[in-house]
Amino acid sequence: MQKYWKSRPAELNQRWLTFLSVSTPFVTKCVREFAAGRLLSNDDSIRALAKLARQGMEELGPSYVKLGQMMSIRPDIIPQAAQEELQLLQDGVKPFPTDDARRIIEEEMCCPIDSVFSEFSAEPVAAASLAQVFRARLRHSGKSVAVKVQRPDALSTVSKDLYVLQRAVGVYQGVIERWTRQRTDYVALLDTFAEGFYTELDFLNEAKNQEIFRDNIVERTKGAVYVPQVYMEHCSRRVLVTEWIDGSKLTEASGQELRDLTAIGQQCFLEQLLEKPGLFHCDPHAGNILKVACPQDLEHPLGKNAQICLIDYGLVTTIPEDDRVTIVRGIVHMANRDWDAVTQDFIELGFLPIDVDRSRITPVLKRVLAPYIFQGGGAKAFLGPEGELMSPSFQALARDLGAVSVEIPFSIPPYFALLARSIAVLEGIALVGDPDYRIVMSSYPYVARRLLRDSSDSESFRTALNEILYASSADSIGGAKKKRLNPRRLLVLLNNALGKVAESKASEEDGARATGGGAFVDLDALPQDEAPLSDLVDLILSDSARGIRSALLDEVFVATDLALRQLTRQSSAWISQSLQPPRLPGPLGMLTPRLPKLIPDRVSGAALDRIAPALEPEEQVYLNDLVLLSFDLLELDEDPDKVLSSPVKSLDMLRKLAARLSAGGRMSETDQAQQKELVSTMSQLGMQLVSPARGSQEEQARARTLRDMTQNLTSRLVELQRERVFGPRGNNT
Repeated sequence: MQKYWKSRPAELNQRWLTFLSVSTPFVTKCVREFAAGRLLSNDDSIRALAKLARQGMEELGPSYVKLGQMMSIRPDIIPQAAQEELQLLQDGVKPFPTDDARRIIEEEMCCPIDSVFSEFSAEPVAAASLAQVFRARLRHSGKSVAVKVQRPDALSTVSKDLYVLQRAVGVYQGVIERWTRQRTDYVALLDTFAEGFYTELDFLNEAKNQEIFRDNIVERTKGAVYVPQVYMEHCSRRVLVTEWIDGSKLTEASGQELRDLTAIGQQCFLEQLLEKPGLFHCDPHAGNILKVACPQDLEHPLGKNAQICLIDYGLVTTIPEDDRVTIVRGIVHMANRDWDAVTQDFIELGFLPIDVDRSRITPVLKRVLAPYIFQGGGAKAFLGPEGELMSPSFQALARDLGAVSVEIPFSIPPYFALLARSIAVLEGIALVGDPDYRIVMSSYPYVARRLLRDSSDSESFRTALNEILYASSADSIGGAKKKRLNPRRLLVLLNNALGKVAESKASEEDGARATGGGAFVDLDALPQDEAPLSDLVDLILSDSARGIRSALLDEVFVATDLALRQLTRQSSAWISQSLQPPRLPGPLGMLTPRLPKLIPDRVSGAALDRIAPALEPEEQVYLNDLVLLSFDLLELDEDPDKVLSSPVKSLDMLRKLAARLSAGGRMSETDQAQQKELVSTMSQLGMQLVSPARGSQEEQARARTLRDMTQNLTSRLVELQRERVFGPRGNNT
C-alpha cells in the first residue's frame, strides 16, 4: 500500500482537500456555537450538528461511515438527538446507481444477470458503507435471496484513508514512545484494523466465514440465533448471494422485547468469544442484527426457533485459545472483586508486562473498571451524582491514568482493537433496552456454566473453579490433606449457572455512585428466586456439569463416609446404653445395678475404631457445614446440633420429614409446593435408577449418569470399609 500511494501524491493531496472541504463547515459551526454558548445546549442544536456530521461522513466514504455507525448506538456517549441522526448511517447511506450494481454482477459472474435471477429489485433494499443489498429470486430454484454488491470505488477509497492513517499513526507512535512508557504497537493495531477492512472487501472470505458461523452458532443456540445460508456457486470477490431474511433491526424492538432478545444475542456472542473455533463477529451494529419476522420460512431445520439473525461476516477476528480461557477467568475475578487476580489476567493477556509494579497498577485498574462493572450504564458510570462528566472521581481517575501512562508500560494486543470495537457496539445496543446494563455482570451465568462444564479439561478453568469453591488452606478430611469444599458456594454456583444470581450492594470504594449503588456477585448468598431442587439435580446430571461431577462425587463420597462413621459411633454408644437397666430416680440412682458387658470396652472400642474411626475436628466441621446446608435446602426447622448428637434424634428427624411429605392438605400451600417438588425429584431419581432406559434421550443420559455415579459411590464405600477391616489388598496381615 505504501509503495502504491507514494507514487500517487496528487491523489492523496486531493483526498486531504476533500477531507478539509467536508469537515470545515462542521468545525466552523461547532466553534460558532461554542462562542455563543449554545454548543450542545438543546436538541435542535445537537440535531443540526449531528446532521452536518452524518452528511460529511457519507461524503467522505466507508471509513468514516463505519465510525458513525459505531457512535450511533452509544447512548452513554452521545445525546439521543445525535443518535437518531447518526442511526441513518446504519442502512440509510446514499446508494449508488442500480445500473452500476448490475454491471458489477455481470462482470463478476461472466454472464447476463437475467440468466441467474428471474427477479431483481429495481432499487436497493439497503445501502451500507461498503456495499448495498438487492432482493432477487434465483432462476433455477425460485428461492428468494439477498444480493450484496460492493461499491464501485470502495477499495480505492478505503486504501487511501488507511494509508493516511498509517502515516498519522507513525507520528503518534513516535510521540508516545518519546514521552511515555507505553509499549502498545499502534502501527500493528492499525495493520490489524486495515487487514480486517481489506478482508471485509473480499466477499468470498465473508462467504466462508458465514458458513463457519452457520455450522456453529445455529446448532449451539438451538436455532435461536440464525445465520443465513450462502449460495457459494453465485459468490465472487465483489458479489455475495445469501438466503433472504424477513426481519427488522434489533433496536426497533420494544423495551422488554429488546431486553429478551439482547439476552439471546449476549449468549451468541459469548459463544463466539469463549468457545471454539474462536471466530468473533466484529461488526455487530444494529443493522447487522435482525429480529426475525418469519422463522417458519427459513432453510435450516432449526430455523423455526429463530428469534434473531446475524448478518454481515466480512469483519471477523480469531481469539487465541489461551486468551479465551484467560478472559473467562478475568470475568470471574472482576465479578468477585479480586483485583490482584485481575492484574494477573491483564498480564497474561499481554496488556501489562510481567515485571509491572502491581502495587501501583492494581488500585488504578480497580478505579477504572469498578464503576463500569458494578454500576452499569456504560460510560455513565463515570458521571457524577448530577450527571456532570468531570466529577471529582473522574478527575482523580484521569490524573491516575495520566501518571500511570508515563510511568508504567502497557500495550494492547492487535486483535483486541477489533474485539473492543465489537463489544462497545454490542453494549450500546443493550443500553438502548436497559440504561443500567452491565456487560460483565450479565456474562457471569454463562461463565459459571463454562466452569461447570470444562473444569475437568482445562487446568486454568479448574484453578478458577477452585478459587470459588475451595478454602485457601488444606484440612485433614477423609484421611488425607485436602482443601475443604464450601458446599454453600457450590449451591450458589449451580444457581448462577441457571441464571439465578444474588448480588450485594457495592460500596463507593467499589465504584458505586453515591446516588445509585451498584452491585457485585455474592458467592455466599443464595438468590431469592432460588432454582428448584429438581433443576439443580438435572443440571448436575446433565452434560453441562460434566467438569465438576468427578470432584462432586469425591465430596459426596467423603461426606457419606463421615456421616456413616458418626452415625455408627453414635448408634454403638446408644445401643450399649440401651442394654443397661434404666437408672432409678434421685439418690437411688447410685443403686441401679450395672449388667456385665458381653464384649470388653477395650475390644469393642478397637473394633469400632477400625470400622468407624472417630472424626477429626476438621472432619466434624465439614460434616456440620453439610448438615446445615441440607437443613436450609430442605427448610427443616430442627436444631442441627441436637440431630447430629443422637441417632435417636436423627431417626426422629427422618420420621418427621416423612410425615411432612405425607401430610398433604394439612400443610400450607408453600409447604405443599415444596413437598411436591421434593417428592417429584426423589421419585424421578428412583425411577431413573430402576428404569434408566425410559424417557427422552436427555432423560436417559441423566439416568445413566446417576446410575454410574451411584455404582461408583457404592463400590468406593465398600472398598474403603473392606480396607479398614482387612487392610489394603495384598497385605497378609
